[in-house]
Amino acid sequence: MDFLLINDAEARMLSGEYNLKRAAAKIFEMGPHTLVIKRGEYGAILFRPDAHFIVPGYLLEEVFDPTGAGDCFAGGFIGCLAEKGFDPKKGHIDAKELSRAVIYGSVLGSFCCEKFGVDRFRTLTRAGRSRPLTSSKNACLPASRIPPRRHERALDSFESRFVPEA
Repeated sequence: MDFLLINDAEARMLSGEYNLKRAAAKIFEMGPHTLVIKRGEYGAILFRPDAHFIVPGYLLEEVFDPTGAGDCFAGGFIGCLAEKGFDPKKGHIDAKELSRAVIYGSVLGSFCCEKFGVDRFRTLTRAGRSRPLTSSKNACLPASRIPPRRHERALDSFESRFVPEA
């Protein structure tokens, strides 16, 4: 198994450890090479055997309904990797691309909380775009899901502060 994407409660139950770093170490002994632990409003942690990457949660002024946010995170994460052409059967993926995928997962998870279920995704438009859709910063998002300006700023800010240089 290459990837495991779970929430913090599941990581603690699976490993028997409360501390997430120790939990990740035990989970790695079970076989995955990459572990993402979702932490709800607190963001997510990407673990690799040799390093970890922490992404804070994208703060919202109002949370309408968090139902499905974890699934939206997973969709954003996996969708970003798929858009980049990553095939888990073919091996290694760059740490920078994994980090970017965690950021997209975090921001897309926040979309879900702004309305009931996935209704927020139905209202996303291209309005307010300041860069072409071919921008590398948006390469993981299909055109129908391009975020409005404030989420774009969040992605830019997250990437500039948290994605390690290649």
